[in-house]
Amino acid sequence: MLFTREFAPFTRNSHHLLVSLRHLLVNSRHLLVSLRHLLVNSRHLLVNFRHLLVNLRHLLVSFRHLLVN
Repeated sequence: MLFTREFAPFTRNSHHLLVSLRHLLVNSRHLLVSLRHLLVNSRHLLVNFRHLLVNLRHLLVSFRHLLVN
């Protein structure tokens, strides 16, 4: 009993350390996934903006054709 009582704080602290390390690993993985999503979303935003510019150019050309004809 004395042996167990002496090492109980060490065992508790070790368990807390392992749990904290596991949480750190999980949070790191979540961070990496979030960063990947951010990169993908940024790329999609750029592509959508480019499409918007192309559509505006087409709209201007259509108006110009309407004015000419």
